[in-house]
Amino acid sequence: MSFIIAWYNKIESIIISILSSTEFSNHHLNNEISKKITVWAIIILVLILIYKLIFQIGVNFQLWELPGKEFFIDKPVHCAHVYVDGYVITNGEINNKIILSKPLNYHLEFTIEDFENNKDPELGCTLEFTRKKLYFLFKDSSIFQEKLSLKQQENYKINDVLVYHKNKLLKDDNKALCLLGVETGNRLKVYYNLI
Repeated sequence: MSFIIAWYNKIESIIISILSSTEFSNHHLNNEISKKITVWAIIILVLILIYKLIFQIGVNFQLWELPGKEFFIDKPVHCAHVYVDGYVITNGEINNKIILSKPLNYHLEFTIEDFENNKDPELGCTLEFTRKKLYFLFKDSSIFQEKLSLKQQENYKINDVLVYHKNKLLKDDNKALCLLGVETGNRLKVYYNLI
């Protein structure tokens, strides 16, 4: 206990010397009660700041979670539109032969009707919906009819549409785009894999 009192007296003398050096804070040290209140207020303020700093660092480094997170859920903003660069490849190899010299460029806009039947419509379109849209955009294009053999056209399936965001293959079709890190205005790379 004497150790704590010694530390308190040392901290109190440091705070008093700092406060007495300025005329603005010197009037808080005029009587003994105001001196104790001021010292305790500063100590409590510093302890709160240290606690909040350690707490926030722990949250940022994912050492612990925010309390009440299960009650106050942050919902990401749904993805309203994306830009797409479409590449036609063979045999599932991204670095393999690309059939077209230039990528197919699409601008996909999502309306409320596109995701109103989703499990959670507030999150917007799912990857599955986007994949289907891209599948039919390519299948209905003139390039599909003109450049691909009949066998390639017959073997083309919805799973042959590989969607990448930031060089990462997006796989979970049931998740909304915003939960996969895709934001409004982002650019997706799509590979139409032909076998």
